[in-house]
Amino acid sequence: MSNFDVGMILTCPKFESDGTTLSPLAGQVVVKNLWPGRYGVAANPGADRIGRGEEWVQTNTLDGQKAHDSFMRIGEPGYFQEFGPAGYHVTIGFANPKIINDRIAGLCGAGADCTHEVKGHVTTGRMSRTPDERLYGSGTHDAFAFTQCYISLGDPDGADFAFTKCDDQGNFDFKGVPAGNWKITTFDQWNDQVVDGITTAVGMCDPGTTNNCAKVLDLGEVAVHQWQANIATRTFFDTDYSGVSTDAKPGLALIATNIRFRDGSYSNFNSTDLNGYATFNEVFPLFNWYVIETDNTRYKVLPRRRRLRQFVHRKRANAQRYHKPLYRQNRSSLGQFVRMAGILRPVLLPGVRKEAVRRRRKRWDPRTRCLCFDAAVR
Repeated sequence: MSNFDVGMILTCPKFESDGTTLSPLAGQVVVKNLWPGRYGVAANPGADRIGRGEEWVQTNTLDGQKAHDSFMRIGEPGYFQEFGPAGYHVTIGFANPKIINDRIAGLCGAGADCTHEVKGHVTTGRMSRTPDERLYGSGTHDAFAFTQCYISLGDPDGADFAFTKCDDQGNFDFKGVPAGNWKITTFDQWNDQVVDGITTAVGMCDPGTTNNCAKVLDLGEVAVHQWQANIATRTFFDTDYSGVSTDAKPGLALIATNIRFRDGSYSNFNSTDLNGYATFNEVFPLFNWYVIETDNTRYKVLPRRRRLRQFVHRKRANAQRYHKPLYRQNRSSLGQFVRMAGILRPVLLPGVRKEAVRRRRKRWDPRTRCLCFDAAVR
């Protein structure tokens, strides 16, 4: 629990002391006399189960970890209520792959059609930038290379009857599947994938029947999301001033690379490796913008002065109408980007390192017949 263990206890057994009466408290735990604070409650299979070779996989999580957060206030009651009826402070689920796979025998008795195959490919799901709310697959399993993904197959309104593990590329394949329309559930070893058992239907046959069933059903890409976000950065010498990182451009080693909240306070600290890379794993999704900054004391983010032109209509009234919103955007709040002449340049945090966009002058260009806005970025 928390940053250190404050205790380990056993859950209530399945049977009462007589060994035959089922206990209504099976699997429950009550911990008393805790001081106020936040606790991380983790559960593990007992040593006797592990000794018998049983495999139990955790099926739920809170924000992508084994432990479940539980917040204790002064006088905390013996139940938790946030919305709706009260219940347990923490609920942790497990599944046994052998128990799941043993159920298929009940579906594939004499005369049953169990000759079908279901396969697919688990990839990382992506989101479009706001206001676009579309979701799409990345086409690769690389972002989940650190974990083992699990797939179970079953009835949408009943129990699962098949369980398998993906290979290192995220591929899975169920063989000997009974005819019918099913659904799959995706999750993983470290509970970093969002458990999804409702969005991927397995339409093998005609709706509501076992007619015209496909012998091999390839679901293709099954995109899943990760609880936390991964952020990768590279700081490099921009030798050709293109702003694009390439292998030919040397990286800057041991450069401070940090993440700030929108109010300017720090969220994460890091420094680049010998090739200029700095990565942040499992950054909490705040549903708001983070600001990523690099060191400005030895190197300038923008290594040269750049003249930027914003072309507007030749009439002064229209020109000023376009200039004013543009200039206000350049001085906008944390983590925004300056967009002028189609070029994006980062504006760093006020009070940390001001990256000023100075308005210099407006002039009439007779060649282009427009009023040009010149700016210097430093």
